[in-house]
Amino acid sequence: MKHKLIILALILSVIVPFTLNAVSQSAVIFLTIEPGSHAGAMGAAFTAQAEDAFAAYWNTGALAFNRKTQFAGMHSNWFGAIFNDMYFEYLAWNQYFEDVGNIGLNFTYMTYGEQEGMDEDGHSTGSFRSYDLAAAASYAYQVSQNVGLGLSFKFILSDLAPENANETETESSAKGQGMS
Repeated sequence: MKHKLIILALILSVIVPFTLNAVSQSAVIFLTIEPGSHAGAMGAAFTAQAEDAFAAYWNTGALAFNRKTQFAGMHSNWFGAIFNDMYFEYLAWNQYFEDVGNIGLNFTYMTYGEQEGMDEDGHSTGSFRSYDLAAAASYAYQVSQNVGLGLSFKFILSDLAPENANETETESSAKGQGMS
């Protein structure tokens, strides 16, 4: 009996971390897409050198050292020719105000294209579009020559399927199809 418990504990210690890992990496994954070709070329080592409108994404405190109005944008067809209606958009702006600090806004939008809804029997319920959206407002202030403090507030919306994506148009038509 003791050996069975030890074997069961070993099996659970191997299986449980894999299931927890799978669950923890599934929500709003579009937020892990890093904007900006400059940062990408540096292997995402951009937090110390964030000197443009992308700074609010990489290091909000670094935004405090920007002294000009800046705009930045990025467009990417996420899977190119494979899925031509799946793309990523990023738009950012920051402005320096004397004796106030820097204010920045950025928007991230990811569309997953058009998909076909299906009911539990595999019948089409029509097509729908999925998308994720994030909007952020940032504030940064230069405390000293080498220290900048920053704060960002982000709103995230994930609309992956309409409420009726897995249902037929009306309850009566679903029953009628099931009986015929």
